[in-house]
Amino acid sequence: MQIHRRCASRDAETLSAQGITDVADGEAFVALEDLARRAAERPNVENVLAASKDLRRNFRSRRTSAVVMANELASREYPRHTFSFLTGLFDGSNETLWRVVPQVLMAAAIGAVANLLKVRLCGADVKLSSECSVTFHTEAHAICGAIIGFLLVFCANIAYLRYYEARSAVGDIYHGLRNMNIEFASFLRAPTAGEPGHQPGNPKDATVTIKDDQLELRRLSNVLFAFIRQALREHRHGYRFDSRSRRGLGEDGADEGKPGFLRRIFKLSKAASFGGGTGPVSEESLLEEDICGEPSLATLLTPEERRRYADVPVGNRFNVCVAEIQRIVARNQREGDLYEKAAYDVYKECDRVLAAFKTCERIVTTPIPYQYVHMVNLVLFFFVFSAPLVFTVTFKRLTPLPSGILALGFYGIWEVGRSMMDPFNWMEPCVNLTAIGRRISTEAQHITDAGRRRHSVISGSGERVGSGAGMIARRKPTGYFGTR
Repeated sequence: MQIHRRCASRDAETLSAQGITDVADGEAFVALEDLARRAAERPNVENVLAASKDLRRNFRSRRTSAVVMANELASREYPRHTFSFLTGLFDGSNETLWRVVPQVLMAAAIGAVANLLKVRLCGADVKLSSECSVTFHTEAHAICGAIIGFLLVFCANIAYLRYYEARSAVGDIYHGLRNMNIEFASFLRAPTAGEPGHQPGNPKDATVTIKDDQLELRRLSNVLFAFIRQALREHRHGYRFDSRSRRGLGEDGADEGKPGFLRRIFKLSKAASFGGGTGPVSEESLLEEDICGEPSLATLLTPEERRRYADVPVGNRFNVCVAEIQRIVARNQREGDLYEKAAYDVYKECDRVLAAFKTCERIVTTPIPYQYVHMVNLVLFFFVFSAPLVFTVTFKRLTPLPSGILALGFYGIWEVGRSMMDPFNWMEPCVNLTAIGRRISTEAQHITDAGRRRHSVISGSGERVGSGAGMIARRKPTGYFGTR
């Protein structure tokens, strides 16, 4: 450090003694003086310690929030403790069990009626199926059961492959948006002291413009994912059919409270027809309310943007948002505020996000053929609800019990596979797009805060980034929605 400072001072004195008349030599003289001044200065220990304490103070909260978000995105696992084989059976939060309650009750009722009919027509001492005309032999159901079991497992395997592919595609969207925010925080900024292109007299207006563009791009990244989320879920299934998503209020504004047994079954059966949602909602509601979005478009968009996006179809809004991002990046590249390589990386990540969305769109628009699903349902119906006529010979009065268990097993497996066929609905297991959007927004803010904090420590300024409200647009739209 001392040798570096002496050489810089000596070169500066030599240029000053010789007299500087050339502009290039003058710029070199100014650079050498600045280098000598910065080399002679000692680091501000107080600022460094304050920044270190701030990092340590916020580390635990950031780690806690990261763990919470990771748990929200992680798939639910079955308990692994010693007695989980028993205690896990009585977990009532499994929506699949609630959705097959009607089939189980119907099978049990048919079992009771079948046993009563056998007693009335053939007596209670029937020991063989051939002794009564309302009892079936077990061989036919044994053969059909193996075939139907294979079909159910095959459908469940196809559904899981679709579910896994959907999670991978959404992961690509998440990684693409995260990398874009890293590029914005790292390269879209005014050069600090010691970096190429830095001039002591940089105009403050240019710096403010760069900061506004950085916040605008961060906001647009959240808007982009919100449009993707709506195209995949809310536009097709509506909002979540749950009082929690509507702040615990019913349609008439009254508190619904905890639903009872019959009310819960009715709500689940009604919501199942729309993938666990309320049904398709209007495009205006998606822009003005966006109840299930975090962050919501109600806070991300300005009133002017909402009016203009209303003229764009839901399936094309994210394309317009990507065009907005690329226009801002291209303008900063032309003005010299963004490296060409960084701009190319942003374009590449935009293409990655759009390609991942096309994968998700292919999954939701290419279901299992209707003929196959209809045939499985038809065979499954006759097999399950004719089984009580087989059980009456052996189980007699207990016929409703094995009939209900059989319906639970076959229809439960079919319901799990049917739920995973559309990974972007509201029925679990599903891809939690709301939690992913929340994580993208939180990480984007942390990335921007860390970038500003890093460069403020280097430059010696106390500049900090505002809260999450800074994502909301505070200036006129550009590109597709106007000119700047």
